[in-house]
Amino acid sequence: MTSTWRIALVGVLLTAAPYTVQARTEFVPVGTTVRVQTSSPITASSARRGMRVEGTVYRPMLSPTGRIVVPSGALARLEITDVRRSADRDVITLSVRSVHIGSRNYRLFTNEIELSGPSGARATAGRIGGVERIGGAGIGSAARPHAGDETVAVIAGSENTSVTVPKGTRLQFRIDLATRIRRR
Repeated sequence: MTSTWRIALVGVLLTAAPYTVQARTEFVPVGTTVRVQTSSPITASSARRGMRVEGTVYRPMLSPTGRIVVPSGALARLEITDVRRSADRDVITLSVRSVHIGSRNYRLFTNEIELSGPSGARATAGRIGGVERIGGAGIGSAARPHAGDETVAVIAGSENTSVTVPKGTRLQFRIDLATRIRRR
């Protein structure tokens, strides 16, 4: 009787094998947009170069064939690549370092975005402007207007306040190095 069960089990497994889900690798080309929403506030006074900040992908990343490669809600890890503070202006520079899909992390190489605004007494109420740093390594800079679905961080505080990027700020990055992501 035991051998009958074994044969039946092998038969079931062989029949189900063609229906298992196969993993496929998707190609994400240079220039693909990554839209990330911050999960916690980022303050220039406590931010340090190399500090990691969590966010979530708020709009899915698509492959050139239109397949979803990175779904909405995927965890994104941002890195603060530079922080500059002065008497009148604070600048925080961010880049996306990875996305977490399923049980795997995928390294991403994106452009950097500078968020800057007045500091000190001038930071009582204002807006943080966004600048995209071209080349991913901070070579040159150019003003980039925010797209319609992007939010520009609003800052508030007193005389000794530094720039704060609030939780929920939506940022848009661009892939600088093609990546392959394995999806089920």
